[in-house]
Amino acid sequence: MADYEMIFDYRSNKHYGNELMTLIKKEAAKSSYESWISRSKWDENYIPFALVNENGDILANLGIVRLYVYANQVRYQAVQLIGLLVNDDYKNQGLDKLLIQKVLAKYDDLVDLIYSYDPLINNLLNDEVGFANIIDCRWCKNWSETSGPTSLIAKRIDTTSTKELRNLWANIKHSARLSPTLSTSGDASIKIYNILKYFSRNVYYIPSKDVYVIFTIDKDVFKLIGVHSKCYIDWDELLKTIVPANIKKIEFGFMPPTSLGDVYHHEASEPITNYGPELGSLMIKVISGEINTSPNFFFPMLSRGK
Repeated sequence: MADYEMIFDYRSNKHYGNELMTLIKKEAAKSSYESWISRSKWDENYIPFALVNENGDILANLGIVRLYVYANQVRYQAVQLIGLLVNDDYKNQGLDKLLIQKVLAKYDDLVDLIYSYDPLINNLLNDEVGFANIIDCRWCKNWSETSGPTSLIAKRIDTTSTKELRNLWANIKHSARLSPTLSTSGDASIKIYNILKYFSRNVYYIPSKDVYVIFTIDKDVFKLIGVHSKCYIDWDELLKTIVPANIKKIEFGFMPPTSLGDVYHHEASEPITNYGPELGSLMIKVISGEINTSPNFFFPMLSRGK
């Protein structure tokens, strides 16, 4: 294999920025996170890594997002691997695996855990030492309230409005932890991207609670995708405020707090929604710390990059 140089954090380099956009177009990845973030505003926590040849051409690119993972009140430094792209002329030459190995070697001594939800990346992590494969589960709660909220004032957010989107982004970036069991911070750009791509018409703001909620309703199932607020959340009160009448079950797009009591989980074989980020397989390597990655381990849906 030829000797290729790995470069990273090249966002301010005009040549490599153009090379990345060319690669995105060639790989038909125009709807990808990388395409969106490069056209919008680079997030300081997103770092692109690339293999380049002697001519300065980007042959393969892998994105990482630096973030914090909070598990049972303990904070861990983490990176999520996303967006693996390989130039069509250099596919099947092992460049994808080589780039992943170089990135892993760089972060093995810098973070507490490394993980990915991207199927293409996960296939290449199967042979890497220390990675575990965890199949998604679904967290649910049976609901028996016969009457819904009587005086709820909820405003649907217009995600095409620059002002409203900016307010939503700021709220997510500075919001309190979604759940004491497992939550993430530092990945606001991924959450915004997933909201815009899958849930642009399902975002609501409740002024009386100063909280943003993302949800869908499928017959008698209330699917709570995400909740973001800078304030403390009384979960029992919030559910009684937003869940309408005649709902029999609540499905969560995150690990619900234990304060809700009788929540349960089971392995999921289908998406939590018909159009959102699919439930799938997690590849995770715990480098330090005592994180229990049991079968009920579940990263928030909105925080998953692919």
